[in-house]
Amino acid sequence: MALSIDGTLTMDLWIGGDNQTKQYRMRGDTRATRGGTEGKPLEFIDGEPLDLTITFLDINQPVTVEAPPSEDTADLAASADEAQAG
Repeated sequence: MALSIDGTLTMDLWIGGDNQTKQYRMRGDTRATRGGTEGKPLEFIDGEPLDLTITFLDINQPVTVEAPPSEDTADLAASADEAQAG
């Protein structure tokens, strides 16, 4: 399944007095596609409204990221291949 924007994608960007991005917002209507493999026609279905806001809080602060244990991870490419075959 794939997701696409149906019509206009509206994006807003807020910049603070320090010329750093403070907030970013995307809005639009979506539609999804499925099929289009092994003789199945591509089908468009109605999606949900998209309204995504990202707020940047601690800009230029040090971060530490630790990889999760391998048993807590998944191979997304394998999952996508299984879904297509399915």
